[in-house]
Amino acid sequence: MVTNTGNAAMELTRVIIDGANPGDFSIDPDTTNCMLTSGSTLALGESCRIGILFAPKAAGARTANLVLLDNTLPGADTICPATQPDSR
Repeated sequence: MVTNTGNAAMELTRVIIDGANPGDFSIDPDTTNCMLTSGSTLALGESCRIGILFAPKAAGARTANLVLLDNTLPGADTICPATQPDSR
């Protein structure tokens, strides 16, 4: 769940999955209700959900980060480190 707790609308620039194993994770369009296109906004106090799919390409622990590039002060918000335990 993503919630805008700032003092103005959050305008999205780009969404990326980065980190050690970004190719193992993708955004699930069936469980995501956030608009993730450039220029989309999340109003003050508004929430939305971003679903993540996991499809490991190798055995072992797999990690990545979901990052929203936006107009907030830091310019990016890492939503969560996505971690899956050993996938053997």
